[in-house]
Amino acid sequence: LVLFIAKWMAILAGMFAFFPWAFAAMFAAMFGFRSPTYWLAVGCGIGAAGYLWGGLPADGPDSYALAIHILAGLAAGLLFWLIGVRVGGLGNSRFAADNLE
Repeated sequence: LVLFIAKWMAILAGMFAFFPWAFAAMFAAMFGFRSPTYWLAVGCGIGAAGYLWGGLPADGPDSYALAIHILAGLAAGLLFWLIGVRVGGLGNSRFAADNLE
C-alpha cells in the first residue's frame, strides 16, 4: 500500500510542479524577464510550496526537509535559466515588453 501511494504521489507531484513553472515561463516571456534571480526566486517559491503542501498530516516541522525542498527548487530554477532562458532565449518572444508595437 505504501508503494502504491508513493507512486501516485510522485506522479501527481510532477504534474503539480509543471503548472507553476509554465505560469512563471509565460509571465517571464510576456514581460521579458531574463534574469537568473527571477528563476531562482521562482524555484525557491515552488520548492517551499512543495514542502508546505506536500507533507503528510502526521509529519511535524522539519527544517532539513524544508532546506532540501528549497535547494531542489533553486537547482531547478538555475537549470531552467541555463537551458530555457539563456540558451533558448525565452525573453525574446513577440510578447516581450520591448517588442510591443
